[in-house]
Amino acid sequence: MWLIYVIELVALIVLCSIAVRRGLEAAFPFAAFAFVLIPRDAAITIPGVFDITTQRVLLAALFVLYLMLPRRQAVTLRVDAVLKWLIIAHIGWCIVSTADSIVPVLSLKKMVSEVVEYYLLFYIFLRSISAKQTINRIIFGIVGAVITCSLLGAIEAYSDWSIMEWFPSVAHNFEGWSAVGEASGRDVRVTSTFAHPILFGAGLTIGIVLTLYLLRTTTSTRKRIFLWVGMLLMFLNIYKTSSRGPWLGLGISLLFLLVWESGRVRKYLAALAALTAVVLVLRPGVWETIANIYYATFDPTSPLGSSYEYRYVLRDLIVKALSVSPMRWLCGFGMESFYSLKLEGLLYGHPYKFLSCDSAWLEILVETGYVGLFIVISILTIPLHRACSDMWRARDPVQIYFASAMISYYFMMMSAALYGWGQTGYMLWLMITCSFASRGLRVKSSSHDEVDVEPIDSVAVTDECQRHQPTQSYDTFSPVHGRLVTPPFLPLQ
Repeated sequence: MWLIYVIELVALIVLCSIAVRRGLEAAFPFAAFAFVLIPRDAAITIPGVFDITTQRVLLAALFVLYLMLPRRQAVTLRVDAVLKWLIIAHIGWCIVSTADSIVPVLSLKKMVSEVVEYYLLFYIFLRSISAKQTINRIIFGIVGAVITCSLLGAIEAYSDWSIMEWFPSVAHNFEGWSAVGEASGRDVRVTSTFAHPILFGAGLTIGIVLTLYLLRTTTSTRKRIFLWVGMLLMFLNIYKTSSRGPWLGLGISLLFLLVWESGRVRKYLAALAALTAVVLVLRPGVWETIANIYYATFDPTSPLGSSYEYRYVLRDLIVKALSVSPMRWLCGFGMESFYSLKLEGLLYGHPYKFLSCDSAWLEILVETGYVGLFIVISILTIPLHRACSDMWRARDPVQIYFASAMISYYFMMMSAALYGWGQTGYMLWLMITCSFASRGLRVKSSSHDEVDVEPIDSVAVTDECQRHQPTQSYDTFSPVHGRLVTPPFLPLQ
């Protein structure tokens, strides 16, 4: 437990020192690094109340610093009105759902952790970012955290040691399928500082996409070497997670970049493809592992096939549970209520208790009903739409990578409860915030560049000058000196 106190104290001191000395905006890259790197399980538990995670401590500190420290002119977007009202609607609907929850205390805790934290982060960062360099530094903070996690994951993959051994063991509701990994031969699945291989795989997918963006923009040789080594570590770790969802999500992201990017990034993708082919040839066991996982996914007698079918049966059970009453259909059973429903159904003809909600979309549906799901879909669609719009019309390169990462993230939400988990949830909302900030800076810059100039009528100006010219003087007006001068070669009056 002492390690958790040290981590939270050191992180808080570093954040505050940066903000006080260099300004709040300068502390954002470190905050992003800490949000992603530090395990959510590194928390001080207050029994019966809530957990004090490092992310919550830092976010609270950022809010206090935001109120106390002076800051530059905020980036404001009028088009944010749609997102603003949707966020307000979501908060209100979560309150309604919590009021009618079957587990009101747990619902209140999750509403604070998932709704308030994400939206507070979005507000503080968006209102404080004033330079494009800050966005790039925040991205570098995220990538640096994922690279650090990848280094820890590589050590975990080839040894019997994990960084999570240093922290108190915490039970999670999604551990019901841990036996599936062992039974299917996926016993060595790295997690690094994340609580589950799928969550780590989702973080690696986002990290790889953002690393490609940094490689596209950076000119420093040292940084490029660091990023290339880090990306190779990420690929090693995403393979070692043995998670199908992140694999497919990464494939979707890279295909998106291949279509919409050009120039050197396509060369990078070609180099990565060639390197992958070399690894598959030199290490046939890698291809064999991937092929076995693929075939086992569609084999109903294998544990992997059962986990694949599990999600479809889970969807039907949730739809059936919500149909018990119009109120449940609209509002759901309350946040964090799934594990109290104890849904039971038939999985391949055998009775089974569904204790793990392996889909963020289904989790939102059962907790806040169809209305809540519609609001969340709308909230998450707007940033993607804005990013794609800037990507097509404004040719903003960073938006290509944000759009790519968002698409893969939303896809991976179908196979894991990513949205409600701190580290991956923070990664998503950091990208959303930076996307809106990039858009705001571009609009702000273009508005400053457009200066209205009245056309000059040369004839009218000449007439006016002649009308005011003295008839008995040779004095002339000097535009350089801004005063009347007398030519030296003319006689004085």
